[in-house]
Amino acid sequence: MVSNTNTSEVTVSDSSILTCNSNDVCIGDHYIRFNCEALAGYAEAKQKVSADPQWSIADLCEDGSKAAYYNFDMVLQYDNRDHFDRYDDNGNPWYLRQLFPQAAYDDESLMHYPSRTPNFNDPNLKLRTDLTFWKNRGPNFVPPATVTNDDLEYVPIRYWPSARDIEGLKRIYPWMGGWP
Repeated sequence: MVSNTNTSEVTVSDSSILTCNSNDVCIGDHYIRFNCEALAGYAEAKQKVSADPQWSIADLCEDGSKAAYYNFDMVLQYDNRDHFDRYDDNGNPWYLRQLFPQAAYDDESLMHYPSRTPNFNDPNLKLRTDLTFWKNRGPNFVPPATVTNDDLEYVPIRYWPSARDIEGLKRIYPWMGGWP
């Protein structure tokens, strides 16, 4: 992934993660837009990293371990990097990746963080919200170069597991059917 922090240019890598420049720090993919600027502590972290240019603010927004160095702990909840070995000692994919190698994205999952916004009824706050769904999300969706409120939807609070959450739990844990 390459990001030019001096312009509005953004290059998307094969991992399909979008990282915006330091004037609009956001990370996203085919389904979710992450706006790092909306996190508590962003301004302080940006000030610290500019005084100690070991990393950029975009680096902090992408990697919770780097953000923690500057006490920008909110990023740990949204970190999009794999911090574990994807393979076992024999080179086989990790168990869950074996079970779900082609799993479709579940935007109804209970595991989603909801959008943190003071008012879900105000569509004008979407650009300033930490997490939002892309309105036209999907496996082939490419985020627009210029994002507007119309491109986004709030991620709702989920109170129960989705059908795919339940299916996944049944595959992970032994399932005999029925309830005790």
